[in-house]
Amino acid sequence: MSDLTAGIFAVGGALVGGAATFVGTVWEHHQHAKTARTEMAMAAVDLVMTEFAEIQKVIRLKAGSYDWPAEDTRRTTPGAFWRSTTLAKQKKIKRFNLMQDRRERIELAMLRVPDAPLRLRILVDIRMIYTLPTETSAAASHRRDARICSDALECLGAYRRGEPIPEPDPVVQAAFQSLKRYTGVTGRDRL
Repeated sequence: MSDLTAGIFAVGGALVGGAATFVGTVWEHHQHAKTARTEMAMAAVDLVMTEFAEIQKVIRLKAGSYDWPAEDTRRTTPGAFWRSTTLAKQKKIKRFNLMQDRRERIELAMLRVPDAPLRLRILVDIRMIYTLPTETSAAASHRRDARICSDALECLGAYRRGEPIPEPDPVVQAAFQSLKRYTGVTGRDRL
């Protein structure tokens, strides 16, 4: 074999080796980016699950707050009664602000989830909790809101396990129809 042929094979081998290394590096980078996106989506789902669990706690606490006060207000001085109602209003405002913060965190976290049907379902669920008018009683509204939270948690859990998103139960579907009537939004008939 001549020196020219050996040189051609050496250059060809170097080019093939360089191309293989380049392709391997690009493929590894692609796999790493895919893994990072998946981990980011799972972290976002975990955050949203935590926020919905906290919203459920607030709904449960709110459901018990419509009972008659433990102390007898008939014997309370007007100043003390005014202070207690002012504190109650301040607590409601604080709770409302905390709930709005949770809603914003959920909406931002859902932007990182690549599954479009799940994103839509969770954003509709959170919108139903915050925009639907009260039902016939506060207790019925709280039951509806708690069921919507459970629906969101079921959907997020199914996504986390790699299962298909479950169908909404009739309470959530009825809430969706109420949202459509209340907001005037047209389009989808079902969640």
